Amino acid sequence: MAAVFARHSIKVKVTLATVAIFLVGLWSLALYANRLLRMDLRRLLSDQQAASVSLVAANINAQVRERLDALESIAIQVGPVLTGPPARLQTLLEERPILPILFNSGTFITGTEGTAIAAIPRSMGRQGVNYLVRDAVVAALAGQVSVGGLAMGIRAQAPIFVMGVPLRDTRGKIIGALAGVTNLAQANFLDALTQGGYGKTGGYLLALPKSREILTATDKRRIMETLPAPGVIPATDRFLQGFEGSAIFINRFGIERLASAKGIPAAGWVLIAELPTEEAFAPLQKLERSLWLATLLLTGLAGGVTWWVVKRQLAPMLAAAKAMAALARDAEGWRPLPISHPDEIGDMVGGFNFLLDTLAQRQHALAESEQNYHQLQKAESLGRMAGSIAHHFNNKLQAVIGNLELISELPQGTDPAPFLAMAKQGAEKAAEVSRLMLTYLGQTALKREPCRLAERCRAALPLLQNALPSTIILETEFPSPGPVVSANAEQLQQLLANLLTNAGEAMAERGGAVQLRLWTCLARELPMADRFPYGWQPDQMEYACLEVADTGCGINGADFDKLFDPFFSTKFVGRGLGLPVVLGIVQAHGGAIAVTSQPGQGSAFRVYFPVVTEAVPELPEPRVPGLSPDGAAPEGEGTLLLVDDDPMLLETTRVMVEMLGFTVLTAHDGVAALEVFQQHRAEIRLVISDLTMPRLDGWGTLAALRRLDPDLPVILASGHDKAQVLAGNFPDRPQAFLSKPFGLAQLREALGQALRGGPNGL
Repeated sequence: MAAVFARHSIKVKVTLATVAIFLVGLWSLALYANRLLRMDLRRLLSDQQAASVSLVAANINAQVRERLDALESIAIQVGPVLTGPPARLQTLLEERPILPILFNSGTFITGTEGTAIAAIPRSMGRQGVNYLVRDAVVAALAGQVSVGGLAMGIRAQAPIFVMGVPLRDTRGKIIGALAGVTNLAQANFLDALTQGGYGKTGGYLLALPKSREILTATDKRRIMETLPAPGVIPATDRFLQGFEGSAIFINRFGIERLASAKGIPAAGWVLIAELPTEEAFAPLQKLERSLWLATLLLTGLAGGVTWWVVKRQLAPMLAAAKAMAALARDAEGWRPLPISHPDEIGDMVGGFNFLLDTLAQRQHALAESEQNYHQLQKAESLGRMAGSIAHHFNNKLQAVIGNLELISELPQGTDPAPFLAMAKQGAEKAAEVSRLMLTYLGQTALKREPCRLAERCRAALPLLQNALPSTIILETEFPSPGPVVSANAEQLQQLLANLLTNAGEAMAERGGAVQLRLWTCLARELPMADRFPYGWQPDQMEYACLEVADTGCGINGADFDKLFDPFFSTKFVGRGLGLPVVLGIVQAHGGAIAVTSQPGQGSAFRVYFPVVTEAVPELPEPRVPGLSPDGAAPEGEGTLLLVDDDPMLLETTRVMVEMLGFTVLTAHDGVAALEVFQQHRAEIRLVISDLTMPRLDGWGTLAALRRLDPDLPVILASGHDKAQVLAGNFPDRPQAFLSKPFGLAQLREALGQALRGGPNGL
């Protein structure tokens, strides 16, 4: 026990949890007491209201009984003289002063046929009127003492009800009826209900169960009002069926009310008192508020004391937590925390220090493992890329070398053109591989301009659909006009073609539909998982999402990291540049691509381009290749200086230029070119210079030549991308650019552009 309650033991501090037990007990007791109090007070208030209704109902019943007894007493006197002269009956009624007091709308006597023989007051004119329409008269002629229902008076033209008793002769035979009429529109014995009310906002109503009508009420406007139909308010139905007591219901205005009912047996009526529960249970609500306020104050007091005590006792733990947070922000690394108290908190800090040491060791091991893994991945990717490039170039060079050797061995008179065409085709395919690799590496920064992405996609649809197998249909969904992006039209078409080709190959066996959709999304809606390139973060508010979705074979999870590696393919050897080129195009446009896939269910590639607000320019008119801007062929005469450090390329290009009609002077680098130009300055009309050369490169050669002749047309040639080469800030610009490898058509077009171009250059 001493160890449990030791001075430094945190277990002693845990005893503060008793405060929580106190709070739970206090609130549980408050809830239980409130429930019992609510039930008892509701029952008490309901019984109190029911008692009040019973007193009022007893008073009304006594007054009804008094009137019926008075009618029966007079009926005994009237019966023997009923067969006599009517004047005698009239006199007999007028000599009874109690009748006008009891019945404010008069009294009348009828024969067995229901016609009034005598009536008071005479002014009502009831004599000679048949009253068989009154149920009380009919009941009296049948030998019953009764109180009739609510009706509109024939003479009074106001709501009335009739009380009737039978008239008998000396032998007990029914010979007529004596009836008293009460006009509810005038002062009557039921006015106590209408004048007194119940509570501040409640009231009484006297209901007729058979007809479901209100005979009278505190609010006189409700006289002759029909109560809700059966089933609408169950409490009202119970009262009219004879239930005596209290019930809570919601009236037609949506107000909850407490109602109590008591029957009036003498008349068959039901007296109902209604009071809004807000007023009826006001004492209960006041008591509940006091109870909850006291509970809240006790809770606040207990909570304040507990907070103060716990804060003092747990101060060392809070200090340790702050030290841990500071360590997390410390750029120099994590350090062990000091142990200030030899208690359980000290043990916790010691355990944390041990955890730090273990994590540091594991982190170091993980970093080494990750580095080795990335090196292996990089080596695997480079090995695959090198092997695939060698494979591609060997195949294409085989076609070139093989066809060239065949030409040298052809029999005399055999046309070498087919073999030359195949050699050229192999060389062009090798050049295409180089171009695709440059695209993947992001070194094809072609000119971009604002364009409507939906229009570009629609324009490419015929070509894209024709490239798909006949078993696959292309379904599109483009908005109109759609988002505007800054893009290169040629690269957009290549991106679409590569993605759709990839989808078509995934669906080659089963066929189906490829979905091509376009929409706009916010940067925060972009997916985080499986997004390429790794580490890319959005820097714009809106992005255009271009989706290509298929229902093909899907992608295995292990292949996701290699999807965009050059020459990686799960189809067969020798493929694998389609998706890497897509990634290179996306990177060049400042976007990203996300991939989702389920093996056996299909894949979806979503490309995200930043949305721009720039105006969309008009599309230029198409121009026939091989012609200069004005449509004329270049002039094939004059002297041209050709500069290139590769002897084979220098010789090949010289022959091509001479075929176009020019005289060619050559130089193997920029320094030699300046010497040749100074010797033949008056003859040289045009210069074609390679970009990458020893001693003096293409830009330096161009600048030196322009200092000698500012108007000299110059063409730069390079195996690098045109936009990348011309992106530099060079004061002197060439009139044209030749992308290696090039053919006669490209050479002819560049010559025409240079000879007819302006002095400002590209």
